[in-house]
Amino acid sequence: ELKIIIVLIAIISIGLLALTSASNAPENGYGLITKQVVSIVIGVIAACIVLSIDYEMYLKYWFVFYMVSLILLILVLFTDSVNNARSWFQIEKLGLAFQPSEITKIVLIIMTAKFLATLKKTSMSSKTKMIYILTMTALLLLPIGLIVIQPDFGTAMVIFSSILAMILLWCTITLSIVLLQYNFLRPFLTVSTSGSSGILFSLQPVVS
Repeated sequence: ELKIIIVLIAIISIGLLALTSASNAPENGYGLITKQVVSIVIGVIAACIVLSIDYEMYLKYWFVFYMVSLILLILVLFTDSVNNARSWFQIEKLGLAFQPSEITKIVLIIMTAKFLATLKKTSMSSKTKMIYILTMTALLLLPIGLIVIQPDFGTAMVIFSSILAMILLWCTITLSIVLLQYNFLRPFLTVSTSGSSGILFSLQPVVS
């Protein structure tokens, strides 16, 4: 998407200008800019690699990604404290730091999408569904708990809020489909389908 690329370029440019203006000494500013440019290049390369892979692969191997992020979250607890938190792996040769909780954000979002899709598509008994939901909840709360232990409450809240938003959206759409089937929402919903993209709902009162 060209618009997204333009927005990203604008954000990166503003960030570099902010770093330059925030530095008192020019040499410090150049060092910060160099470090940021290296980070940007690494991020762009990583983004290209991620986008070149079919998203179905991430859903298929979600448990592998989950275990890797979990191991990193445990290992980071044994690193040196930075700003009273053990949240970073320091890469001293490059002058960079790596925060495993940032990867965990993406992994848990993928996991939540996988869980909710399975919950909707797979026929389960009430008991099996309850066990599945409890297992899903435990797997999601474990890495969030490790992030809280670091402590990094800000990142933990961001992850928790993102997952909660996904679940609430899923529940809303599911409830809308159920109510629609029983004709409760037909006077208020305009329903349209677009190929394989699914059902789109628009809350619009019908004027007779």
